[in-house]
Amino acid sequence: MNLKEVMFKIKIDKGLMLYITILFVASILMVSTSSPSFSALVSAEDADEEEVPEWYKGDKWTYQMREPFQEGIEIVTEVEKEVVDEMELEVDVIGDERGEIYETYVVEERHVRELEDEEEDEPIDDFPEIKSEFYYTKEHLSPIFTHPEGAPRSFYYPPIIEMDFPLHVGKEWIVEEGWFFEDTNPDEDEAIEPSREVLWYNGTVEERVTKEVPAGEFDDVFLINLTIIGRDLETDIDPLEYKRFEIYYSPEVKNIIHRDIYETRRVPEDEDDMVWEESVGTETLLDYYVQDEPPEGNGDNDGVETPFLGAGTMVLLVLGAASIYYFKKYIYEDRQE
Repeated sequence: MNLKEVMFKIKIDKGLMLYITILFVASILMVSTSSPSFSALVSAEDADEEEVPEWYKGDKWTYQMREPFQEGIEIVTEVEKEVVDEMELEVDVIGDERGEIYETYVVEERHVRELEDEEEDEPIDDFPEIKSEFYYTKEHLSPIFTHPEGAPRSFYYPPIIEMDFPLHVGKEWIVEEGWFFEDTNPDEDEAIEPSREVLWYNGTVEERVTKEVPAGEFDDVFLINLTIIGRDLETDIDPLEYKRFEIYYSPEVKNIIHRDIYETRRVPEDEDDMVWEESVGTETLLDYYVQDEPPEGNGDNDGVETPFLGAGTMVLLVLGAASIYYFKKYIYEDRQE
């Protein structure tokens, strides 16, 4: 082997080392984009704790609400909810000063209500359809603001935390403040007075259960017990209100699948001083549609590819460029000598 052949072999070896190095780096890029992150692996292993889900434009839930109206008659309401947008919501309860900002989902709701005979299970009378816009906080999926057609806008401040994510069995939260406002004069630039005060509420994640509703049977459902004590600021007669909610949250549905509502009642003053709890309504899931990822054209990255999203294409380009560089510099140029 002459000197020229030796030099040519050395150059090829150097080129192969460079090519192998580039191939190694490209492989790391491909593995890093196709493998789950460490945080994702940790959260997958920690199955006892559930983080707040993401809602996407187009997610839908349909519920049926039942409330006693009078003996033998119920108010039955079908409620369709659909996520239509996301926005920052400013809650201003102090007039000219800047209020608090919440990241929210905008949910369009359609309510169809009718009276139903409990024994006959048939409608007696129906009411006009009502459409509303509800705003739910991204942090807790708590309803904070609503604007029904033909009715005053209303909101809670701060929002009542029905589900304090992340959820796990045994978690408890206690809050001792809150107000409910109705904005009857939205064009007036003045502070709004609350109509109700939330004195105290307590939430507890009691257990995980299997729950069957009209929409199906769901496993690993969180059962949350929420008790709220409030005061009606617009009446002096029995202003205290005691309500308790049994809330069933399904991670699969990314929402509540059933809710039982109870209210504490008092007997008349001239009788024994007794209180009892009475069922005043239910809400249950009829149907749903949720997405695992945002639909095309939805979100802040509209039309913008995130880094390493096209990892396969990128790796091919890197390898192609390396191959061209290798053959040109270490083979073609040598043969020209």
